[in-house]
Amino acid sequence: AAPGGRVEAAAGAMDPQAEVLGGLRAHAAEAAAGAASAERKGERVAKKASLPTLYAELGKAKLSGLVTFTAAAGFVVASPLGGPLNLAGLACCSAGTMLAAMGASAYNQASEVTNDRRMKRTARRPVVTGALSVPHAFAAATASSLAGVGLLYAT
Repeated sequence: AAPGGRVEAAAGAMDPQAEVLGGLRAHAAEAAAGAASAERKGERVAKKASLPTLYAELGKAKLSGLVTFTAAAGFVVASPLGGPLNLAGLACCSAGTMLAAMGASAYNQASEVTNDRRMKRTARRPVVTGALSVPHAFAAATASSLAGVGLLYAT
């Protein structure tokens, strides 16, 4: 026995506590290397996102932006030829379309959680990951849709 009553391990045998700690260190290093590799490849790494960022993901802001651009182009083309462009109407049309499109996307994500969880492409959406709850997503979808349709009605 070693001083202090501790029993020395036989030559070549590893202390069980050291073995566990070594395994944890190796796992942490592997996870850190995987995250760094994912960042270098441009993949998304799980981070705590802000609420506006989560809403943008929930409403598919990029796709909704393309829909909005199309609606704005249609508004401009439908304007009277030679007359002044109604900028207030264009703004309301654009904002209303964006909000309505984001609301539709949010409704889709809130109602398709089970299916989205099974697909690799959709498994990182805010409702699937738990970053937003289903009731929160439905509330955001409803608010966005109502505001969007209200603006479009006013246009």
